[in-house]
Amino acid sequence: MRASRSARWVSCPREATLAASPTPELWLAVNAEPITSVDVTAADMVDEFDAALHAAGIDLRFAELKVTVKDKLKRFGLLSGLSEERFLATVGEAVSSFLKAHAVARVDWEARPL
Repeated sequence: MRASRSARWVSCPREATLAASPTPELWLAVNAEPITSVDVTAADMVDEFDAALHAAGIDLRFAELKVTVKDKLKRFGLLSGLSEERFLATVGEAVSSFLKAHAVARVDWEARPL
C-alpha cells in the first residue's frame, strides 16, 4: 500500500465507524503488512489519527509493520511518542496481547458450533 492509499484510509469517517461499534473500542490494531512505504503526508495523518484515537481512549497498534516503514516513521519523528509495545510481529500476537491486557470473554471461531 503506497502512502496515497493509506492516507485515504486514515482519512475515512472514523468517528462514524467508532460510533457504530456495538461495544466500546479499546484498541485499533492495523494489519500493516501491505504497507510498503510512507511519505510525510501519510505520517502526519497517522499522527493525527493516533491523537484522535487517544482522545477517544483507544490505543493504536500495528501488526506486521515492515522494518523499512518503521524506520521511515522514526525519521519523520512519529515514533517518539509510540512505545515498542504498540508494534506487534503478527496479527495473532496483537489479538493475544489484547486478550492478556483486557478481561475479554472470547470463543475462538474454530471452536464455535456450526
